[in-house]
Amino acid sequence: MLQIIGSSLIVVSTTLIGWSLVAHMKKRIRELYELQYYILMLEGEIQCANQDLYHCFQNISHHASGCWKNFFSDVLKEMEGEKKKEFREIWEDAMKKICNKTALTAEQQREWKCLGNNLGYLDQEMQIAWLDICEKKMERFEEKEREKFQERAKLYQSIGIMSGIFMVILLV
Repeated sequence: MLQIIGSSLIVVSTTLIGWSLVAHMKKRIRELYELQYYILMLEGEIQCANQDLYHCFQNISHHASGCWKNFFSDVLKEMEGEKKKEFREIWEDAMKKICNKTALTAEQQREWKCLGNNLGYLDQEMQIAWLDICEKKMERFEEKEREKFQERAKLYQSIGIMSGIFMVILLV
């Protein structure tokens, strides 16, 4: 009886590990899509509404969700704060707070951080150009992640199940 319960727990746990890897990949794709959306919103706020960064982030923080809502809210709070920091520092501080909560890779996080390093001191045209560049990079990241997902999702799920069965066979 204990062997059956133990075997079942092994198979279930390895299966869940495979599924969690797939869920993490989906989360990364969703976050990259959201970042593209926020970049487009930021671009629209700067270009069409002719807003300063404070008002841009105020509007974006109302539309953001998850850890990105916290990110934009933190940037906004620091911009309101009495301490006068450079925008780059504010952006980096907010990134440090969410880097463990996001599904983005280190390279993707560096690219997002780079966006913050180049906002705030450029003129409007240069900010728009930089936002376009970043949006295209995020789009390429998303495409790569979708390709990886197509290649690996079923593999991760299958390996999860098969490794559990293999461990059970070895132990029994």
